[in-house]
Amino acid sequence: MIQTQTLTCWSFRSAWTNNIIPAQASCLSINDTFVMYRWGKSQNARNIFLLPDGAGEFTRKMGMLVDKSNPGFGMRGWRYSMLVEDGVISKMFIEDGFLDNCPTDPFEISDADTMLVYPEQHRRAA
Repeated sequence: MIQTQTLTCWSFRSAWTNNIIPAQASCLSINDTFVMYRWGKSQNARNIFLLPDGAGEFTRKMGMLVDKSNPGFGMRGWRYSMLVEDGVISKMFIEDGFLDNCPTDPFEISDADTMLVYPEQHRRAA
């Protein structure tokens, strides 16, 4: 699952819509159902399950809710991606700098490339 709140995060779509799709790809965003639907349509996201978290409850319960009022966003999710296998989180990639009103907006390890490469690397190492 990739948690996303901006178009920077949405850059994963090209990798997963070019037939390099894991068994289930999901995108969680603190947006309402209507925004997620229109966003998915505009990005041609046919193979990605878009999961709206309008009130941020899932994000809050994951411990990933931050205040991003400094750029005018309000409460949002910190960037992360996670690999879920059989309903269990087996790996999380959480961007550095997790804090309210963080002056930076990192996008280094929660990207699609990291998520696509990790399972294969993990299998080889096992």
